[in-house]
Amino acid sequence: MTTPLLMDTLIPVHSTDSGISAVNDSSNTIWFAKSMFCVGLGDGKLTREGLQERLLTMLKGKEEDVFKTDEFTQDGMVAEERNYVLSLQQGKSKEFDLDTTMTVMAYSDADSSGGTSIVLHSPTPLHEGNLSLLDEVCQKGTVRHIVAANLQHWLFIPQWVKALQRKQSMDITITVWTCPSACGESVKDKLTPLLTEESGATVSIQPLFGPDDADNSSDILELVPGVRYALLRGAELMLNEVVFHHEQTQTLVVCDSFYTGYDPTDPPGPFGRVWFKLTKAHWSSVELPIYRTIRVATDGNYDVLSSCIKSLTEKMPFRQILCAHGNRLPFRGDNERSAQDWWEYAWTKVVSHNQ
Repeated sequence: MTTPLLMDTLIPVHSTDSGISAVNDSSNTIWFAKSMFCVGLGDGKLTREGLQERLLTMLKGKEEDVFKTDEFTQDGMVAEERNYVLSLQQGKSKEFDLDTTMTVMAYSDADSSGGTSIVLHSPTPLHEGNLSLLDEVCQKGTVRHIVAANLQHWLFIPQWVKALQRKQSMDITITVWTCPSACGESVKDKLTPLLTEESGATVSIQPLFGPDDADNSSDILELVPGVRYALLRGAELMLNEVVFHHEQTQTLVVCDSFYTGYDPTDPPGPFGRVWFKLTKAHWSSVELPIYRTIRVATDGNYDVLSSCIKSLTEKMPFRQILCAHGNRLPFRGDNERSAQDWWEYAWTKVVSHNQ
């Protein structure tokens, strides 16, 4: 039986097949933390009201398919799902709780004066109830970089910046890196007033791809020693995601461009179960939900995406994946496919299906 992942605490990632270790190994250079958040509560386009309407609309006519037992769903879980949807319909609940993942990567360079510096990728919510996570991160080193890797995973960056200012020396500059703008959305424009107001001169907001990179977005660039990144091309409306590669552990670090699904011994809450049964085969399946793939079908470029996926796996080979949603982390594949093969399969399946 798989041990459920601990929430709001750093979990080390290893390059071996030994799995997740609870030992605080000083040689670790990459960790991840799982947290819960309420979808639609932030300042993004998606609101709780919009999400509620979307879920209930998708559910119409599919109740029998959704509210049924299966290999991983018992009667009690179905009853919980029915009660959850009923509370939405009656306006008694607007809870859309889902898990998300933050990756923490350590490195050393000349600017750190011999100390350890930290990159935060896709920060999770930070609040009074999980400030111990902030302490854990700061114990690993000085946070100098924070990454907003796609058009949605930026909402909690202001929380971390404000908290880090209180924890770290004021002469430390935190660089917030943003994904390229797309479809009329700019993460840099959204973050600038928030970070300027709260952070003053100790924060620098920079695009991951500058003007000189605009025509060369297929390039693989280096953020800090040992951490490289590239744009997932051909999928602009799929949040224009930038994927990262931790070389030492051969780990692909992403947000929404891969979904591991959930281990049956540690299922998501009623919202997650209903939502993913409506948007993919099952909440347990290793599969991209339709609201990610359909955007490639309507506004993407299949040939460009397929070529990009193949190029990334050749230039940034990996053995495991960290992603935002799902709890099979780090995802190392299974008896059917390796992690890299699953990554290619998930996207080439989308491409071939929609051609």
